[in-house]
Amino acid sequence: MGTRLTRSAGASKCFNENGMKVIMSLITEVIALIVLVVSFIALIRTRKFNARLLYLEEENAQLSKLQRQKLEREEEERTRCEVSAYWYTGENDSDWIAIVNSGAVSAYSIRLEFKPKEGRISPGIEKVMREKFPLEELRPTDEEYFSITRSVSAGSIWPATIYWKNEAGKAFEKDIVLGR
Repeated sequence: MGTRLTRSAGASKCFNENGMKVIMSLITEVIALIVLVVSFIALIRTRKFNARLLYLEEENAQLSKLQRQKLEREEEERTRCEVSAYWYTGENDSDWIAIVNSGAVSAYSIRLEFKPKEGRISPGIEKVMREKFPLEELRPTDEEYFSITRSVSAGSIWPATIYWKNEAGKAFEKDIVLGR
Protein backbone atom coordinates (compact mmCIF):
# COMPACT_ATOMS: atom_id res chain seq x y z
CA MET A 1 0.00 0.00 0.00
CA GLY A 2 1.22 3.27 -0.84
CA THR A 3 1.55 6.01 1.52
CA ARG A 4 -0.32 9.02 0.97
CA LEU A 5 0.94 12.38 1.82
CA THR A 6 -1.60 14.72 3.10
CA ARG A 7 -1.31 18.22 4.14
CA SER A 8 -2.91 19.60 7.02
CA ALA A 9 -5.15 22.62 6.54
CA GLY A 10 -2.78 24.78 8.57
CA ALA A 11 0.26 23.78 6.49
CA SER A 12 -1.56 24.50 3.25
CA LYS A 13 -2.60 27.91 4.48
CA CYS A 14 0.94 28.64 5.58
CA PHE A 15 2.28 27.55 2.21
CA ASN A 16 -0.22 29.71 0.39
CA GLU A 17 0.68 32.75 2.44
CA ASN A 18 4.43 32.16 2.16
CA GLY A 19 4.13 31.18 -1.50
CA MET A 20 2.14 34.31 -2.24
CA LYS A 21 4.71 36.42 -0.48
CA VAL A 22 7.46 34.80 -2.51
CA ILE A 23 5.53 35.22 -5.75
CA MET A 24 4.72 38.86 -4.91
CA SER A 25 8.34 39.45 -4.04
CA LEU A 26 9.43 37.89 -7.35
CA ILE A 27 6.91 39.95 -9.30
CA THR A 28 8.09 43.11 -7.53
CA GLU A 29 11.71 42.30 -8.34
CA VAL A 30 10.87 41.51 -11.97
CA ILE A 31 8.97 44.79 -12.29
CA ALA A 32 11.89 46.65 -10.71
CA LEU A 33 14.24 44.93 -13.13
CA ILE A 34 12.01 45.87 -16.09
CA VAL A 35 11.86 49.47 -14.87
CA LEU A 36 15.65 49.47 -14.54
CA VAL A 37 16.10 48.14 -18.10
CA VAL A 38 13.58 50.63 -19.51
CA SER A 39 15.31 53.47 -17.64
CA PHE A 40 18.71 52.37 -18.92
CA ILE A 41 17.42 52.21 -22.51
CA ALA A 42 15.80 55.62 -22.11
CA LEU A 43 19.06 57.04 -20.76
CA ILE A 44 21.02 55.66 -23.72
CA ARG A 45 18.45 56.99 -26.21
CA THR A 46 18.40 60.36 -24.46
CA ARG A 47 22.18 60.60 -24.71
CA LYS A 48 22.07 59.72 -28.42
CA PHE A 49 19.26 62.20 -28.96
CA ASN A 50 21.18 64.92 -27.11
CA ALA A 51 24.29 64.20 -29.21
CA ARG A 52 22.22 64.50 -32.40
CA LEU A 53 20.54 67.64 -31.11
CA LEU A 54 23.91 69.18 -30.29
CA TYR A 55 25.16 68.32 -33.80
CA LEU A 56 22.04 69.86 -35.36
CA GLU A 57 22.43 73.00 -33.24
CA GLU A 58 26.03 73.37 -34.42
CA GLU A 59 24.95 72.87 -38.04
CA ASN A 60 22.14 75.38 -37.57
CA ALA A 61 24.57 77.91 -36.12
CA GLN A 62 26.90 77.39 -39.10
CA LEU A 63 24.00 77.78 -41.55
CA SER A 64 22.84 80.94 -39.77
CA LYS A 65 26.36 82.36 -39.98
CA LEU A 66 26.56 81.59 -43.71
CA GLN A 67 23.11 83.07 -44.28
CA ARG A 68 24.10 86.28 -42.46
CA GLN A 69 27.26 86.51 -44.57
CA LYS A 70 25.24 86.00 -47.75
CA LEU A 71 22.74 88.68 -46.74
CA GLU A 72 25.59 91.07 -45.92
CA ARG A 73 27.18 90.42 -49.33
CA GLU A 74 23.84 90.94 -51.06
CA GLU A 75 23.33 94.20 -49.17
CA GLU A 76 26.85 95.29 -50.07
CA GLU A 77 26.17 94.48 -53.74
CA ARG A 78 22.95 96.50 -53.66
CA THR A 79 24.77 99.50 -52.22
CA ARG A 80 28.10 99.13 -54.05
CA CYS A 81 29.44 101.56 -56.59
CA GLU A 82 32.50 100.47 -58.52
CA VAL A 83 34.29 103.09 -60.60
CA SER A 84 36.95 102.29 -63.19
CA ALA A 85 38.79 104.21 -65.88
CA TYR A 86 39.91 103.03 -69.31
CA TRP A 87 42.09 104.64 -71.96
CA TYR A 88 41.28 103.62 -75.48
CA THR A 89 41.64 104.70 -79.07
CA GLY A 90 38.41 105.75 -80.72
CA GLU A 91 37.43 106.68 -84.24
CA ASN A 92 39.87 108.75 -86.33
CA ASP A 93 42.67 107.41 -84.13
CA SER A 94 41.68 109.73 -81.27
CA ASP A 95 42.42 108.81 -77.66
CA TRP A 96 39.83 108.84 -74.89
CA ILE A 97 39.56 108.20 -71.17
CA ALA A 98 36.30 106.54 -70.14
CA ILE A 99 35.14 106.67 -66.53
CA VAL A 100 32.63 103.87 -65.83
CA ASN A 101 30.43 103.06 -62.82
CA SER A 102 29.78 99.30 -62.91
CA GLY A 103 28.14 99.27 -59.48
CA ALA A 104 24.49 99.16 -58.43
CA VAL A 105 24.27 102.72 -57.04
CA SER A 106 25.55 106.16 -57.99
CA ALA A 107 29.13 107.21 -57.27
CA TYR A 108 29.89 110.78 -56.18
CA SER A 109 32.84 113.17 -56.20
CA ILE A 110 34.81 111.13 -58.73
CA ARG A 111 38.41 112.23 -59.24
CA LEU A 112 41.13 110.79 -61.41
CA GLU A 113 44.67 111.70 -60.44
CA PHE A 114 47.64 110.77 -62.57
CA LYS A 115 50.89 110.02 -60.79
CA PRO A 116 54.06 111.69 -61.98
CA LYS A 117 55.95 109.71 -64.58
CA GLU A 118 59.66 110.37 -64.70
CA GLY A 119 59.07 113.26 -62.33
CA ARG A 120 56.40 114.98 -64.44
CA ILE A 121 52.80 114.83 -65.58
CA SER A 122 51.90 115.76 -69.13
CA PRO A 123 50.42 119.28 -69.39
CA GLY A 124 47.61 117.85 -71.57
CA ILE A 125 46.56 115.42 -68.86
CA GLU A 126 46.70 118.14 -66.20
CA LYS A 127 44.42 120.30 -68.36
CA VAL A 128 41.83 117.51 -68.71
CA MET A 129 41.95 116.86 -64.97
CA ARG A 130 41.38 120.55 -64.13
CA GLU A 131 38.53 120.96 -66.62
CA LYS A 132 36.62 117.71 -66.12
CA PHE A 133 37.10 116.63 -62.53
CA PRO A 134 35.69 116.10 -60.02
CA LEU A 135 32.57 114.53 -61.51
CA GLU A 136 29.67 115.24 -59.19
CA GLU A 137 27.77 112.00 -59.86
CA LEU A 138 28.09 108.94 -62.03
CA ARG A 139 24.95 106.79 -62.03
CA PRO A 140 25.07 102.99 -62.30
CA THR A 141 26.26 101.81 -65.73
CA ASP A 142 26.93 105.43 -66.77
CA GLU A 143 30.12 106.32 -68.62
CA GLU A 144 31.87 109.65 -69.08
CA TYR A 145 34.37 110.20 -71.90
CA PHE A 146 37.23 112.67 -72.06
CA SER A 147 39.32 113.31 -75.12
CA ILE A 148 43.11 113.24 -74.68
CA THR A 149 45.37 114.94 -77.18
CA ARG A 150 47.53 112.75 -79.40
CA SER A 151 50.78 114.31 -78.18
CA VAL A 152 49.88 113.33 -74.61
CA SER A 153 48.87 109.80 -75.35
CA ALA A 154 51.38 108.69 -77.96
CA GLY A 155 53.02 105.55 -76.56
CA SER A 156 52.20 106.62 -73.01
CA ILE A 157 51.37 104.53 -69.99
CA TRP A 158 50.29 106.53 -66.97
CA PRO A 159 49.78 105.24 -63.42
CA ALA A 160 46.78 106.86 -61.79
CA THR A 161 44.42 106.63 -58.84
CA ILE A 162 40.68 107.01 -59.11
CA TYR A 163 38.76 108.27 -56.07
CA TRP A 164 35.01 108.26 -55.40
CA LYS A 165 32.40 108.17 -52.63
CA ASN A 166 29.23 106.13 -52.25
CA GLU A 167 25.81 107.49 -51.25
CA ALA A 168 26.72 107.22 -47.56
CA GLY A 169 29.87 109.29 -48.12
CA LYS A 170 32.29 106.40 -47.66
CA ALA A 171 35.45 107.07 -49.68
CA PHE A 172 37.01 104.55 -52.06
CA GLU A 173 40.13 104.56 -54.20
CA LYS A 174 41.69 102.27 -56.77
CA ASP A 175 45.15 102.34 -58.34
CA ILE A 176 45.06 101.83 -62.10
CA VAL A 177 47.32 102.12 -65.13
CA LEU A 178 46.06 103.94 -68.20
CA GLY A 179 47.64 104.17 -71.58
CA ARG A 180 47.96 102.85 -75.10
